[in-house]
Amino acid sequence: MFTIIIRVIIILLLVLFVIRMMGKRQIGEMQPIELVITYIIAEVACVPMSDPAIPLFYGIVPILTLFLLHYLISFLSRKSLKFRSLIDGHSVMVIDPNGINYKALKQLNMNLNDLLEAARSQGYFDLSEIHYAMFETNGKLCVIPKAEYAPLKPSDIKLKPQQQTPPVSLIIDGKAINLNYFKINKQQLEKIIKAKTNKKIKQIAFAYADGQGFTYIQPKEGKYITANIKELKTSA
Repeated sequence: MFTIIIRVIIILLLVLFVIRMMGKRQIGEMQPIELVITYIIAEVACVPMSDPAIPLFYGIVPILTLFLLHYLISFLSRKSLKFRSLIDGHSVMVIDPNGINYKALKQLNMNLNDLLEAARSQGYFDLSEIHYAMFETNGKLCVIPKAEYAPLKPSDIKLKPQQQTPPVSLIIDGKAINLNYFKINKQQLEKIIKAKTNKKIKQIAFAYADGQGFTYIQPKEGKYITANIKELKTSA
């Protein structure tokens, strides 16, 4: 009995250490690969705890192997956007100004009830209030409401604001992407970043711009900066 208790304590501490090292995301926020590894670790941990005849080593080695595999996948995901897309997938737009995108729902292997439930969980019981909605890679639904239904409704003070469009990422982890969206090349973006932050693209953690040109730039070190990429593009 004492041996079983010791085995349980060892496995518990090991699993706790591995899960903590994997990050602090909740189950609902995990990427598919993280969820799979977590489930496998849970299954593997049960084997040496439930059967004293199985060497403890047979539980420790697979758990540590899964942890190292997760670390390797995370490292490659940080270094390669293509690998990250392969492992995590892409966000999928399911509602746009034309309405529900049934083809996108089919691609996600979801039905209309799934979409309605996800929308209600975000506080939207009427889909006509939604301008854009997309499912993220972790399964969460993100919503941009129509301007007149946004929090602190502009319609309450008789404003007619311009509709928002989804922001487009320009830099992720020091790598330039989606440059064609604003019809600029990497050299122009490099000049814009240099002018606003005195840094290079590889020193920028994240930058995005919306349809009106509003640009958010977050260096890897230092405070974020806002600008208008359309104005900066003209002067670049």
